[in-house]
Amino acid sequence: MSDYEKRMNKMQADCVDSRDNLFRVAAAEVMKTHSAVLKRLDDNVGVKHDNSKPDMTDIPLEAMWEMGAAFTYGQKKYTKNNYRKGMLVSRQLAAAVRHIYQHLSGETKDPESGVSHLGHALASLAMACYTLKNHPQLDDRFEGDLAKEKNKNGT
Repeated sequence: MSDYEKRMNKMQADCVDSRDNLFRVAAAEVMKTHSAVLKRLDDNVGVKHDNSKPDMTDIPLEAMWEMGAAFTYGQKKYTKNNYRKGMLVSRQLAAAVRHIYQHLSGETKDPESGVSHLGHALASLAMACYTLKNHPQLDDRFEGDLAKEKNKNGT
């Protein structure tokens, strides 16, 4: 390698080092400024104890839209909030599984509703969660020996 090439390589390496240092310094300044702003906000805003609550902002919007479309279709087919009256959990879970299998077999949209099978599955699972919480008497899942033992021991 010629002296010229060595000097050019050294200059290039120095530039990269300088750029990396510049980025580190800039990032440190941004973090300092950000921390100062957060400190001012902490001093001037109310307290909210919600650390143990689920972060609902992390649910993919695409999933919410698909589930919403399935619920909207259900409102037209039945009535709004029909699911709140209660239904056997096994029927809701069976519907979810059917829609998942339809999706896995390559059919993306339900032919009757035009809504994605995954949206219907999400809606069915959401309704099952609602039923388990609000109508526990409609929990008709099969309880095998292992489940009986776990429920008896509270595990």
